[in-house]
Amino acid sequence: MPGPGNPVSGVDRVGRARFARRDSGYRAEMGELRGHEGAIAVFAPVTILTVTLERTADDEAEVHVHPGGQGVWQARMATSLGARAVLCTPLGGEPGIVLRALLDEEGIERSDVDLEAPNATWIQDRRGGERETWWEGDPPVPGRHALDELYSAALAAGLECGVCVLAGTHRAGAIDVDTYRRLAGDLRAAGVRIVADLPATSSKRCSRADPTSSR
Repeated sequence: MPGPGNPVSGVDRVGRARFARRDSGYRAEMGELRGHEGAIAVFAPVTILTVTLERTADDEAEVHVHPGGQGVWQARMATSLGARAVLCTPLGGEPGIVLRALLDEEGIERSDVDLEAPNATWIQDRRGGERETWWEGDPPVPGRHALDELYSAALAAGLECGVCVLAGTHRAGAIDVDTYRRLAGDLRAAGVRIVADLPATSSKRCSRADPTSSR
């Protein structure tokens, strides 16, 4: 265990301190991860298609479509720092088709699994300056087969990259929290560094499998 006479490594320090929410702090944390051979795997059980109405400088309305979700955000930050990020996530339905194209456009490598149900979609209006939510779809719960494939994809990517980020979800129940514990345990047993950016309940379970994985 790290202590006063046993300083933690850069990756462990990131793992023990939960990712800062502010962009500048988050980039600094991801920069430390980049030092581990320049690659990270991201386990993202939920990826969202966001559709946002914005107002241009000419006072015209325009539509922006982006991939969203905690895992996408983490992969995007790592990619912007020059690291290779492998996003392990389920994609399905028409939103999944759009998400695949958008992720490819951003240069985020994906190891996705097919989902029978469509990914959640958020529709928001920011033309008035404040974000107004028109509709938020619930994230689908992966079936057993899809979850097994997602687990295997994350395990393989983690073994290849040497570092795996476990991303949380915006809705409780989107994935069984025990999945995080099992995945953290398997990754740690294989020598993979783990960073868990999760709600308190999931984070505690991961800590039981890997005491350096969360705050």
